[in-house]
Amino acid sequence: DDEPAEQSALVSYRSLQEERQSYTGPNSPVTEQIKSQD
Repeated sequence: DDEPAEQSALVSYRSLQEERQSYTGPNSPVTEQIKSQD
């Protein structure tokens, strides 16, 4: 069943976005990665 994995990925993604906001800044590579996924 892929649904639990999907949900887990979404939760991790949201966590990353929250972490990103408290990250160094908009030029951080993490931000670029998330933007290109979006």
